[in-house]
Amino acid sequence: MLQVRIARETETETWDARVAADPCGTIFQTAQWADYLSAYLDDTPHFLTVEENGDVIGQLLVLETLRGQESVLAGGRRRLRPAVTRLLKVLQWRQGPVVARSARRSEVLRACLGAVKDVARQCGATGVEEAFLPVEQGVAGRPPFLEHGYRAESRATILIDVRKPLEQLWDGLKKDVARTPIRKAQKQGVRVRQVQYAAEVRQFAELVSAWRRAEGFPPYEAVR
Repeated sequence: MLQVRIARETETETWDARVAADPCGTIFQTAQWADYLSAYLDDTPHFLTVEENGDVIGQLLVLETLRGQESVLAGGRRRLRPAVTRLLKVLQWRQGPVVARSARRSEVLRACLGAVKDVARQCGATGVEEAFLPVEQGVAGRPPFLEHGYRAESRATILIDVRKPLEQLWDGLKKDVARTPIRKAQKQGVRVRQVQYAAEVRQFAELVSAWRRAEGFPPYEAVR
């Protein structure tokens, strides 16, 4: 019988190693992603670990957040957060769960969906706003969700093979949606380059913090 452990913290290296081992694992299921959203939006992570006879066979990162989080936190509206938290608190996750063996993905998913209900009761969430399966699963992963009362929606996921030559990537862009804004940026003198040195990282962090302060968000804490 599968058992699900629910925790607010996890050992980052071990958790992320299991994500990397699953061909369907993505950054959205890593502990590092949880740390990022905790710092950026004050989200609270819930780490669900699915075990069988002491062995970990799956895991799911679920985030406790507020519906319309950016709007709630922006500018002077941040002071309203305590008042609206009860009404807007929801759960969400992307491209999970992660599994040790793909043949047991549906079984692990069902166990996780049951545990998500427990998480919602514990934190007072009003529901699950969004839950995205790994892209590779497609509609095959829907049945467990429907059994638990979820509603299925199909959305586009754009995957770009950046290993192709630049000319081919450019030819694949739509004119008004992508090419026009790019050409406009080029005319305005916008240049993009990779950050390579610590001083450049600090400069980037200062720019982001200045923007966050202007928007009413707390600045990031600089970490090495």
